[in-house]
Amino acid sequence: MIAEVAPAGQQGARIDQRQAVGGTVTEQFKRQSRTLAHTSVVALGSAGHARQRYSPRIGNRSTKGAVTRMAAETPTIVLVHGAWADATGFDAEIRALQARGYSAIGFGNPLRDLAGDAAYLTEFLRTLSGPIVLVGHSYGGNVISTAAIGNEQVRALVYFNGWMCDVGESQQQLLERFEGSLVGPSIRPVPFTNPDGSEGTDLYLAPEAFREAFAADVGPETAAVMAAAQRPYAAAAFAATPSAPPAWNTLPCWYLLGTEDKAIPPALQRFMAERANATIVEIPASHVSFVSQPEAATELILQAVEATGAAA
Repeated sequence: MIAEVAPAGQQGARIDQRQAVGGTVTEQFKRQSRTLAHTSVVALGSAGHARQRYSPRIGNRSTKGAVTRMAAETPTIVLVHGAWADATGFDAEIRALQARGYSAIGFGNPLRDLAGDAAYLTEFLRTLSGPIVLVGHSYGGNVISTAAIGNEQVRALVYFNGWMCDVGESQQQLLERFEGSLVGPSIRPVPFTNPDGSEGTDLYLAPEAFREAFAADVGPETAAVMAAAQRPYAAAAFAATPSAPPAWNTLPCWYLLGTEDKAIPPALQRFMAERANATIVEIPASHVSFVSQPEAATELILQAVEATGAAA
């Protein structure tokens, strides 16, 4: 399902429902979670963005008693940041989710390499009980897609302008297929030496290019602070490719697509989200949609929670 959220001052939303044909029981559940019985669209006050509220009438999988009990529990929502950011960027979403009674955790993504970063998240998820909803921004999308493989606690994947690379597919390869990103010319490499003596390269965004390439719809002063506080992204992580089928092949997915993104071109975001049969919500936002439009980001998380039967 694709819902395009109108810019400020316009009313309504356009919804285009799509259903895949055939598939396994898992795929059928995935489709069911995207084609809910009732959808109502309301305005988000002065922000002018449309919002959808979904009726949480999704059947729970009951093959195992533990799974049935899990569906009645309140999920833990784990938010995973991407490159050139940290978990404090999810401040607004975490506050909103906590106010609704959810446990929300901003996970510190190492940004070193995909396999290691995903393994680090996987180990952390083992410490949690009950259902989990994973949220990933940008590179964090690849991390949650890998970490969720085989984890029966994970009920849904939510992406904010997120990467969803497939097996053997790198971010660089996809950026070469879909032109328009300003990230390449904005990167400033900084070499470093690992404790074992091996050499690596950290990637930063040049401060003077940060706002245009990464956060064009954020105020200049805020963008300047984000640029100064950015965490480096290892070149090894940027070049990495998933080695196993990502979890978006089997889990229900939601995708917040920023139509004004200058880091991951909107056409590339749409390609990845549609390939994963994700529920897509489009908003006029930069690469940091969750910073500039936290209400839309929070609402998408809540849709995923409700639709997968993990509502509080």
